[in-house]
Amino acid sequence: MKYLVLFLFFLATACQSKHPKIEKIEALCLSESEKIAGMSQGLIEYCACAAPKIFAKVKDDKLIMDKFEKGEFNHINELKDTAFTAVLDNCVPGDKLIFNPPSMEFLLPERAENSIRVTLMDEMDAEFQATHHMDQYCDCYIKSIKTKLTFEEFHARDLEDLPKYKAILKDCANESIKQPK
Repeated sequence: MKYLVLFLFFLATACQSKHPKIEKIEALCLSESEKIAGMSQGLIEYCACAAPKIFAKVKDDKLIMDKFEKGEFNHINELKDTAFTAVLDNCVPGDKLIFNPPSMEFLLPERAENSIRVTLMDEMDAEFQATHHMDQYCDCYIKSIKTKLTFEEFHARDLEDLPKYKAILKDCANESIKQPK
């Protein structure tokens, strides 16, 4: 009987749903993180751990909570509390989730690559497309982004002004140029 009572207590507490605001924060964490970095194996575990901690930290801050209600999440990065950041960093072991990897290699899922290809094709003018092998250009561009740019560089507002990015564009254009027949 004692074990049955313990089991029922565990079942009752384990099946309780999360606070709706914590669920909202968790969903925003997942969707925004996936937009930025693609789905990572540890992302679900991270957001499940981080959401209640974020809620506990900011639940009395009307401005932050209002932004969550509007579907915004990235403003949470504006919190400059190192102790709080350390708590969030401990949500998932470091080998499961990398926040600022040295390259984008594992952060561009296949669907993101396909989106990049479509965008490149749309952005290149007819003259460029006529003088270059576009599949080769796209392959070079994606491979270069994945291996030569860091997460921070790839998501920088001034990406197009970075010398490293300009070199990638130039190298890929040179590599993909059609040779005269």
